[in-house]
Amino acid sequence: MDDKANSHANENAGRATARATGWDVSYLPSFLASLTSKAPVRGSTHTFYRYPARFSPEFARHAVRAFSQSGDVVLDPFMGGGTSAVEALGEGRRFIGTDINRLACFVSAVKTTLLSTADEAAIIAWAASLEQRIDLYKPVNGDATWEHCQRALPWWLRRLFGQALATLHGLPPRQQAFARCTLLSAAQWALDCKSSVPGAREVLDHHQLRVGEMLHGLQEFAARLQLHAGSRKISPKTKRLICADARALASHPRVKSFGQPKLILTSPPYLGVHVLYHRWQILGRKETAAPYWLANQADGHTGKFYTFADRKAASPAKYLETLKCCFEAIVQVANDKTMVVQLVAFRDPEIQLPLYLGALESAGLQRCDVLAGGAAPLTRQVPNRKWYANLGVQSSSSTEFLIVHRRARKARGG
Repeated sequence: MDDKANSHANENAGRATARATGWDVSYLPSFLASLTSKAPVRGSTHTFYRYPARFSPEFARHAVRAFSQSGDVVLDPFMGGGTSAVEALGEGRRFIGTDINRLACFVSAVKTTLLSTADEAAIIAWAASLEQRIDLYKPVNGDATWEHCQRALPWWLRRLFGQALATLHGLPPRQQAFARCTLLSAAQWALDCKSSVPGAREVLDHHQLRVGEMLHGLQEFAARLQLHAGSRKISPKTKRLICADARALASHPRVKSFGQPKLILTSPPYLGVHVLYHRWQILGRKETAAPYWLANQADGHTGKFYTFADRKAASPAKYLETLKCCFEAIVQVANDKTMVVQLVAFRDPEIQLPLYLGALESAGLQRCDVLAGGAAPLTRQVPNRKWYANLGVQSSSSTEFLIVHRRARKARGG
């Protein structure tokens, strides 16, 4: 078959898929164009925290528009820093997300929780008072619960953030969570992937700046809700964020009762790529669990808990088995019209992509090749992607593959 005939067949197949699943084919060009965008992460609440391997907001937005409609449910079973949550809610969809990482759930919750004018005023006053309330010459009463999270930190930042956290106790829960996230953001700026650490004055000044930027971002998010959802309120009927293993999706009562998703938009851990989802890396290769201390979220797990398998494993078998189990559960919560859209990177795509696709097929999914340009998936080049450690050759991990599926006929019972 020549290229012209091939293109015509793909177009017809695409329209047939659109009719069967209900997605809007008119949004497809914009969705595919978003793959080539090099726009920086910005807008709404997306800059609250730099979660590793996060989605492009522009890609997530166009995926939501193309494959769902107002009021539909969007699911992200590996929601990470909540980019899909912000974009789904901001486009007037309902959102349900799960993640095994408590830090991810905390960040996603703060990014999608609105504040009142009184809340904002209280946070501004709290942030302005920190300079007078922090005394680096005054020791902080230690809490043994968090000692392991503070070991790699310079003493002045241990005291600065320890004293700042102590000032939160008088704030209501919603204000306290947002305030913690401002400290988390300032600490990430000061520590994560840094070869030198700024002084206390510089960190306090940056924190003050971040408070204003983050409040502005939350106001922008609220305006999007008003525009697309007709309300600035987010209720439990609109959003559910759950700290849970994706393998438990099908049996989780809060997932089952929310409604079947029209779109599953996600990015699972990358096969063979070393990403630290649970640590920051400072001063060379020192690792710190400080974000869990700042967010007040328990964590006692090793890296492989968050990545399906040990990054040094000689065989991908464990990763692929976990991936298959996760998507078997995902298939069970989907229906015939659900589209499963993923961006995934690999250390060695030539070898690992076929293995990945095979695991998804075994889980009960079938490729929608027409959306990926035929046999080879479309790709996205991620600008300025930096990993926490360069273990071998990982240059290919800056290339993400667009993979689109729906439930296989056998999985649909026919």
